Amino acid sequence: MRSPLPFVLLGITAAATLKAAGASGEVPGFHAVYRASYQGVRVGETDFSVTLVDTASGTYEFRSESRLAGAFRLIAPRPPEESSAFSVEDGEIRPLAYSLRDRTRGGENSFDIEFDWPLDRAIITSGGVGVESQLVRGALDRGSLQVALMLLGDDFTTEQVTLLDRDGPEIHELRADGEETLDTPLGEFRTRRLIQHRLGSSRRTLIWLAPDLHGLPVRIERQRDGETRAAFNLDEVRWHE
Repeated sequence: MRSPLPFVLLGITAAATLKAAGASGEVPGFHAVYRASYQGVRVGETDFSVTLVDTASGTYEFRSESRLAGAFRLIAPRPPEESSAFSVEDGEIRPLAYSLRDRTRGGENSFDIEFDWPLDRAIITSGGVGVESQLVRGALDRGSLQVALMLLGDDFTTEQVTLLDRDGPEIHELRADGEETLDTPLGEFRTRRLIQHRLGSSRRTLIWLAPDLHGLPVRIERQRDGETRAAFNLDEVRWHE
């Protein structure tokens, strides 16, 4: 049985580029902890973090790790981990490498993506086999997309996007869905809600971004046929100096 915790959000732009609100190249470093639930039952915690790992090259790393609680540890004692290395150029996130580590015994869902921008190609490696995929401007992976969403400007409305994932590109739509005030363990925040869904699929992801927290998501929901399956609510965040 696969863990319900991995985030499968968005990816590379197909027709346009997700543009950051500013072109300073500054990305806020942080470590955020989310309370994770599946079909209304708390199953553990998921961490998001962004760290500047190389000042000279301006390289950052996004990481996502999960910890299951109680009986759910028996289902998935070692949940997947993901990481994404990226830089920022002219206000755009540029991924360099992505890795998903399936830490089950077989590890069959693990894969890596290497971005070769000079040759406009990405190499997706799974099960020891590498497959080449053409890159377009604005291409992102799962992890670097999380950061790109935080940097979106207030004027963002709708774009067609694509996920560069283990099986290659998929077309998605990302659109703004108004504002909502949410009460969290950190206080009450005005949020901008985004909706993402893959074209032709009954699944969608709802994301509530808090401008007062540098655009950090305070809630994320995974829905199928209009029903919330998994939810992630922000419990705490520490900002890096």
